[in-house]
Amino acid sequence: MKNKKIWLILLIIVMVICATVAVGIMAYNGSDAVRFKKQLDLGQKYLSEMNYEEAVVAFNQAIEIDPRSVDAYLGLADAYLGLSDEEAALAALKKGYEATGDERLKARIDEINAARNASSGEADVPAEENDEIADRVEEIWKFMVTEINIFRQDTRGETYLLTYEQNEALFRPLAEELEAYLEQEEGSWESTAWHELGLIYCRLGEMDKCLEARRRGYEITGGDYLAPEVNECQNGNTEDEYGRPIESEAGTRTYGEGDRYITWDGTSSSGEPSHFEYEYDDLGRTAIVYNSTENGEIRPAYIYEYHGDNTVTVTTDYGTSSSTQILTYNEYGAVIDRTEPVYTQ
Repeated sequence: MKNKKIWLILLIIVMVICATVAVGIMAYNGSDAVRFKKQLDLGQKYLSEMNYEEAVVAFNQAIEIDPRSVDAYLGLADAYLGLSDEEAALAALKKGYEATGDERLKARIDEINAARNASSGEADVPAEENDEIADRVEEIWKFMVTEINIFRQDTRGETYLLTYEQNEALFRPLAEELEAYLEQEEGSWESTAWHELGLIYCRLGEMDKCLEARRRGYEITGGDYLAPEVNECQNGNTEDEYGRPIESEAGTRTYGEGDRYITWDGTSSSGEPSHFEYEYDDLGRTAIVYNSTENGEIRPAYIYEYHGDNTVTVTTDYGTSSSTQILTYNEYGAVIDRTEPVYTQ
């Protein structure tokens, strides 16, 4: 009797062990690791069979299980390439590189880009370098708009407070940098870069280079704001072939060298016609701005006296009285401070 109890206990223990092992095997077979390996192996199998659509499905399922699997991203890219979808392949590789930082993915991105560039005769620029160029082009654009305020509409003459030499030092490096980028690679940033380059050459007074940049940019990108004919822009300006606004709600403008105003015709705050003429000194700075009077006479309205320390005294002539005001400007020629006007009769 005692032996029967012992055997019964042993039988129960064996059954429990078997059940535990079975559960463990089932759990193992259903684990993420096993499911991942199954999908990865399936993807490789479909690749070898050139069944690329099924390979895409398998590799995507593998990535859902393990988003940091470099092999799955590489396999997915190969499957997309088998379907002749380079853009999807690059997107998969870039997603994998962002998730893992693995250099194998980066090398594959560069390899695909190199093959594409070779077939089109373009220079080899790695994907991440292209992104850096795009960021830098955007940075230059923001600098030109916010710091230099290159589109400012200024009847008082405060646009040109820098000398020719200072202007050259500010804009020449930007022109050379953009030229270097445009020689390397085409990208989504390119039309902006051509536009920027034209504006910079315009500010430097090199109108042949400005026009050439705009023509080349339009030929390559088809950007509307690079079109050689006079065009109506979104901001309501009508521009000439150099991209300079010549007509808008603010009035009409004519230019001398580059984008330096010669005349500006518009409407005063009282609704009367107004006319401005601009004179620059030998160093390239605003010297005198002439304004029309009510009877049509032209008189010096703003007279600039520079002090050599990034300050300038501006005398405003109102006809029967005048005022003086000291402007302080930064290295980019933008006014950063001004004193209260002092009036005299």
